[in-house]
Amino acid sequence: MKNLYYLPLLLLLGIFSLASCSDNDDPVQEPTTTLYKADLVLSGWLDPTKVATELPHIEETFLKYLGTNTLKSFSISEGSEGVNDAAVLRQCQLAAAVLENEEFEGGKYVFRVIKKESNDAIFVFESTPSNGFWEQIVYDDEQPRLPANHYISDVAVSVSSSASAAQVELSNRGYLVITSDLNDGVGGNYVFLGVKGTTEVDNAISSFYILVGTCIVGDFTKDGVTYSMVPSYGDDYGSLNSGTGGKDMWLYFTKEGKAVVENIKVVNSYNRMEGDDLIKGLKSDMSNWDNYRGVDINTGAGGDYRYLRVCLADKTK
Repeated sequence: MKNLYYLPLLLLLGIFSLASCSDNDDPVQEPTTTLYKADLVLSGWLDPTKVATELPHIEETFLKYLGTNTLKSFSISEGSEGVNDAAVLRQCQLAAAVLENEEFEGGKYVFRVIKKESNDAIFVFESTPSNGFWEQIVYDDEQPRLPANHYISDVAVSVSSSASAAQVELSNRGYLVITSDLNDGVGGNYVFLGVKGTTEVDNAISSFYILVGTCIVGDFTKDGVTYSMVPSYGDDYGSLNSGTGGKDMWLYFTKEGKAVVENIKVVNSYNRMEGDDLIKGLKSDMSNWDNYRGVDINTGAGGDYRYLRVCLADKTK
């Protein structure tokens, strides 16, 4: 089942004037350049082998019709802003027409085009298999999470210049993809997190640590606790800031301690928070927001302040 959503655009009638009414002495108006970006995310999967072909196919189709080699940032300069929006919408519609009659059985995919200046979405394409499997996935703040009574046992980082490749790498390895590119809005490579779950409390991750500027491949000890680097696939040993020009940083985890991690989210803030390298665990309650302290993973890269938010279960080890 495919769903398409279009943000209403300005009617093109009236934008163009008749040539017979023009004045040859009128100055020629230079076309406006409008910047866009596109998001392509795997919201969850049923069959990783099919995801490995379906997700790249969606990415390649939209790249072809939009005439760009990256979804991170592209521009249109065909006329006014309204004309540019209409041109992008038309190309997206043509791409969607190719995709909308195809069967997607591997996962749920969402593609959207956003105007970079206003952050308004002007086109959304969704593909969802109609097999009811999505009842197994719980959505929290529009991000997928593990089913009830599951805790996070494993986390991995995938880095690639391709949105589909970074996510396919995780789904092929059995990870549920957290549907946020950590470098969204700041360029660089695509960086996605993946998680695996367990029903065994003693096998759950207890806390995370981020090292900034220094990569330790292996384990290190901090305050008597041993942290291990999360598995990474792709470039820069899985730097959370890969390719942005900002500070490189790497994610580590430990299963030592009594705490039990239930969920991990990617959150943005327009306001600077007091941060240090340590990610503190929290209940999933936004009223606790002011008590959160963590490193801004966009440090030096610009854009919003972006944090990993760790949510703890009521249970302890």
